[in-house]
Order: sequence, then structure tokens, then C-alpha cells
Amino acid sequence: LFRSTDDGTFSLHKRNKDGKKITFSNAERYVLSDFAENADKKTLTCTSFSKNTDYIAAAYDDYSVCLYFKLRFTQNIIKHSLEAHKSDVYGLEFSDDEKYLASVSTDGNAYIWFCATSEQAAHISKVYTKQQIPVYFSADGLLIISQDGKNSFKVSDLSGQKLYSVNTGRKILALKPLTDPDKVAAVTDKNEIAVYSLRQQKLS
Repeated sequence: LFRSTDDGTFSLHKRNKDGKKITFSNAERYVLSDFAENADKKTLTCTSFSKNTDYIAAAYDDYSVCLYFKLRFTQNIIKHSLEAHKSDVYGLEFSDDEKYLASVSTDGNAYIWFCATSEQAAHISKVYTKQQIPVYFSADGLLIISQDGKNSFKVSDLSGQKLYSVNTGRKILALKPLTDPDKVAAVTDKNEIAVYSLRQQKLS
């Protein structure tokens, strides 16, 4: 569970399940220094945590993205600014191996970033943004999945080169890569969940 306050402080809480009872215990507390220093000027629009919460990404209403690396022993954070977007960022997603961050904005531009260096790794243009679905990585971190059209999603390599597009035949409301690197789930406007094989480029 993620909880934030107006002063830029946020905390992570661990989810505990004891039978049918679910509780949240205090885990870690940090300060997004950039947000705290500019709380009266900038609004946080979306955030994302890497799988092991070593990295935090935060997007602001000035189109900037900040990548934070957590120093657990001191409860401090190293911050890097990622400058590329020219419109509101609505999606931030990390690869499971924490090597990459994907950011996508309302003008249809997505960028892939190296987490370790904060350098840009790739640019993907013409992402379909009406449903504001984030750009994802396959479970093995080798493929990039983004919405290509109302009824389709595209698969790109880590350089941003489009490999192919998969047409679902229905309006896509959500996408989610599964733990199998070959599988991605799509939620359609018929409230159905369809699982697609990336390798076979069709329903699994």
C-alpha cells in the first residue's frame, strides 16, 4: 500500500493477511524532495514503484518525470530528472528486473529509460492514448507492449522498433503482461479477459 501526504512524504505499508483479516503494517517512510520543495508549484500526476521498490518514478503536471533511487540505510533518495515529454504523463511502468522504466504521455509519445543511468534507451511514437493504458514490459523484460489502436496493441523491442501488432477485434480497456513472458491479458469492452501469445501473435 502506498500513502502520500501534501508535504511530499510517502510511506510504504506491508500487506498482511491473517485468515480473512487483512492489515497493513508500517514499512518504510521517505520524502520525495522535489515534490516537497515545489508543492505549491507542481502537482503529482502519477507514480510507480519497481518490483523490489528500489526505484520510484513520479510524474508532475509540468510534464517532467523524476526517477528516485532509495537508499534504505539512510532513508534518503537519489533523484534524477527525465526530460522528454511535452504533454501530461499518464503512465509509468518498470520492467520486473528493474533495468528499465517506461513513460507515456497524452501526445502518444513513450520513452524507455535506463534506471541505472537515467539515460533514454528508446522512443516509441504514435501510442494510442484514448484509454490511457500504460506502456508495459513483458515479464522477461525483452519486449515492450503498448496500445496501437482502439482494438490492437503493438509489440516492440528494447530499441523501440515495432515488431508486430495484434488485433483483438474488440475495444481494449486494459492490458497486463502475465508472469509467463509470452502471455499478455487484454480486457475488452465486453468485460471479457482474453490471453494472447506474443510468440504466436494470437489468442492463447
